[in-house]
Amino acid sequence: MAKAQISSDSLDYIVNHVLLPPKLPQEGETPELVRNAEQDLLCLLRSSLERYRGDAQPNGFDPEIDRLWGIVARMLLKCSKLSSTQALSPRTLCTMFSQLKDSDVLLTYVRAQNAVLTIRRSSENIIFECFEASPQPAAVIGCKGNLIRTFPARAVAVSRETFEEDSLQTELAAFLSKANSEMVKEMMPQSFKSDSRNPETRDTADPAIVSDLLMAILGAVGEPASIVRVQKRTRDDVLWTNADVPWRRSPLWLAIRATMQTILLRALSSETATTQFKNFMIYFLADLTSVMQSRNYINETCHLITAKVAKRVYKLSDRTFDFVYRKALDICERVRTQHNSDWQKSQIADAERATRLSTYSLRDTALSLDNSRTYIKSVMANKHVILSKTSVFDPKCTSGLGRYDELPVLHIDGLDKEDVIVLFDEFESWVMEKLPAWIDGMADSVTSDNCIHIAELAEKYWIQAKEAYSCSPEQMSVMLLTILGLWHALDRVVTKMVPLMNEYSPEIPSDMFESLLLPHKAQMNWLHGFEQYIQSRRSRSLCSHPSIFSDPKDKCFAVRYYSSSATHQALRTRIEDYAKTKKSEKESEWQQMSQAHENLLAEADILDCEWIENEQDEEVERYHSKSCHKCSLNWRANKMRIIKYEWPLPEAEPACRSAVFELDCPANFVAWRNLTWMLLYDVGQRKVVRGPSPAITLSSFQGLSAYHSQKSSRVTLASQVKPFGVTHYKVHFPAQVDELFCANALRYEM
Repeated sequence: MAKAQISSDSLDYIVNHVLLPPKLPQEGETPELVRNAEQDLLCLLRSSLERYRGDAQPNGFDPEIDRLWGIVARMLLKCSKLSSTQALSPRTLCTMFSQLKDSDVLLTYVRAQNAVLTIRRSSENIIFECFEASPQPAAVIGCKGNLIRTFPARAVAVSRETFEEDSLQTELAAFLSKANSEMVKEMMPQSFKSDSRNPETRDTADPAIVSDLLMAILGAVGEPASIVRVQKRTRDDVLWTNADVPWRRSPLWLAIRATMQTILLRALSSETATTQFKNFMIYFLADLTSVMQSRNYINETCHLITAKVAKRVYKLSDRTFDFVYRKALDICERVRTQHNSDWQKSQIADAERATRLSTYSLRDTALSLDNSRTYIKSVMANKHVILSKTSVFDPKCTSGLGRYDELPVLHIDGLDKEDVIVLFDEFESWVMEKLPAWIDGMADSVTSDNCIHIAELAEKYWIQAKEAYSCSPEQMSVMLLTILGLWHALDRVVTKMVPLMNEYSPEIPSDMFESLLLPHKAQMNWLHGFEQYIQSRRSRSLCSHPSIFSDPKDKCFAVRYYSSSATHQALRTRIEDYAKTKKSEKESEWQQMSQAHENLLAEADILDCEWIENEQDEEVERYHSKSCHKCSLNWRANKMRIIKYEWPLPEAEPACRSAVFELDCPANFVAWRNLTWMLLYDVGQRKVVRGPSPAITLSSFQGLSAYHSQKSSRVTLASQVKPFGVTHYKVHFPAQVDELFCANALRYEM
């Protein structure tokens, strides 16, 4: 047999799934990589088994044991031919059914159904055995240690005469071919999203289509079989990070090992069969180590596999065959020699690294002062430098505050610390003395831009002043009083512009600033006036209304505002009209893709798989072509997915109205809410406590982002539940049109 040329990706796959090293991938491999790597794994197993049988002959050759290993070799060859194609070919299956000899075993991995079916030909009948390929993720994650499984789970015996009927073989091949490629949604675990059931493709399928349906059909023409079962302690894992499909250990590798053991157990004693199987596994791991070493694989992983080989030899003790022991010892010594050589090279390279500065020169200490000679000579000559006459100091005191529509602007860039304190003092005086008069004078002419400027002014002042005043409790108190003064002015303006706000609480507790250390009586009077204003606002609000920062519900501010806003109602109509258009486009896309899917399958059905013949030692082996056009068509058809169309607005009316309101929130209200949130969250808490990050915000949701007014709101609607568009829930073909559409999955919270 020609030695397999294993690609780097395939070798990584084999190492990860055979050895289970500490560092494993965090997402499942692509189907194409899996198929190629499984071919390389089967080829490596076959070549290793051929060498194992050859080395065993001079060491107590047993014809019966060699016959059993020949059955295993034929099983691996048939399995390689079946798994080399994207789909199970009914014609290939029928050919293999007819070519089954006595004691032959046909291993079939039915991928889409997560099931393994083995067909054994005995002298009297044909035995069908099946078991689950990959256990449920919950069983793997919830298991402490290894998961104990029994193989096979179920067995049915059919007479040879019945099995050899053309109609049975044809129907069985067609059943397995279809079951291998088509996922049955009812057999997949279901998850609920947006009150709809969705097949959880990250989970493993229930193998009932094979283990229950197929075995029941076979049981009707046969009878339950009494067989020898093998119990294995299996290791698996479920790993994923930002991936559509989690990483799972190869089910085919498990099926191969289980089938090997059952072949040996049914002809040998339990101890002899176990000894034979474990010796071969040591031999195979040694061969795998040799391949890894020849490819300069990672030293840590090579060390890991030699440790596993040594552990297996130790556990098998004196039952380890001499030729297996010598092979294991040889590969371990070669790896150790390689590691020692690499370590010595690393030490030499480290020793040659420069660790001292190069030799310095005296000229490096010379200091040139080319332009200082004249000055130094004059000083040495004791000549006095005549100073020019000084000018009269005549400072011009001007305000450091800028102006924007008669409102101050803070500019502290380039100012010294003392100048910054003076600027803040001037600003604080303006807020307490001139801002109320400005509010009264502007009357009804205050604009939303003025509101935004006041809120941004308060935030900028807070960020800059809290550092300048950090060592002075009195100045910190004046700073907080100033921010409260800005909030008071903004609240007066916004409640006049949006009268509905008077029905809701101002959110600021009236006793929030009782602990301030104010140095002047006038400041205390200002604080008292602010507290009375807050109490007055609270008395006018309705107790039955929720907080402005509450989640969407009846009587919340957003819902009430929407009810009286023609602008927001028109916005909702625009959104829904556009959504209906997109829904029609999605249906047209589905029709085109469904037709393309049918065309691909129809074209693939009339083709045969492409094979490559390789003549080696007067034997002709057929290998499936990796560029097979039939498999390429099947792969393209199986890869076809269509993303569900998610209705952009929530089904619940309060959530829907709140979402529309937040898309085009009034600018003056946004300014008030930002400043109020800053007082409650930034100023009012000793330590900022952040909750879990949401999965998506209203403004970033693709279905509504085009309608967002892009206002800089610190508070918005967000959802911990992701929309369908960014999840792994995609519709597989063939699909019904009803599967394409779903309600909005987001659960908005403030």
